This record gives sequence, C-alpha cells and structure tokens, in this order.
Amino acid sequence: MQHPVGSPLPPPHQPGHGPAAGWSPAAHHPGPQQGPAAPLPPHPAPDYPTRAPVPPAPPRAAAPQPAPGPAPG
Repeated sequence: MQHPVGSPLPPPHQPGHGPAAGWSPAAHHPGPQQGPAAPLPPHPAPDYPTRAPVPPAPPRAAAPQPAPGPAPG
C-alpha cells in the first residue's frame, strides 16, 4: 500500500496545451506508418463450390509386427 504522503501528481491536463512534459502518448509505436488494409478478395460465384471434394484415402498396410524372440528375463 502506498504511503499517504507520496510524490506529487503531475498537474491536470489543460485542453489545447498538448501532451504533458515527459509523458508519452498512449499506444505510440515509433516506426513507419501502416497503410490502409489490403482489399478483401472477391467472393466466389454462388454455384461455385468453396472447396474441391477430397478423394478417399488409399488403404494402408498393417504396421509390421516385431519378430517373436526369446522371452526377457
């Protein structure tokens, strides 16, 4: 908990005077400005399927079983 007598607060902001000295604006990130967002691609025609049908998977061979050997122990 803060001690009742702490460092003084900065003076309240006065409209039209700009940002307070020593304070940076919120969410300011230096660097190049971002351009407008890229346009969205056009929607496909209503009768055009949105994705191609997926062919059935080929049958898979059974995993090889280890050869029987002497019992451990």
